[in-house]
Amino acid sequence: MLSQVTWNHLIPKEEGGRYGERVSLCQPCHITLHAFFTNKELKNKYHSIALLQKAERLQTYLNWIRNKNIEKITNRRRKP
Repeated sequence: MLSQVTWNHLIPKEEGGRYGERVSLCQPCHITLHAFFTNKELKNKYHSIALLQKAERLQTYLNWIRNKNIEKITNRRRKP
């Protein structure tokens, strides 16, 4: 079971998605989405899991993470 599951608004709250659909994502995937795309891009082009899965910018990342043990992956910054 994943200990680092987060809720992601498919349309970011800042773009009007506060009460919209949310999906659960592992923490590394959630952080990566926001690193690769602006909130406007997420709202206008990538507002579903199917669209995100097809996003060209994510393909290398998705291929890499598919076979990883998510429990051991983190991309949060560690305190010094």
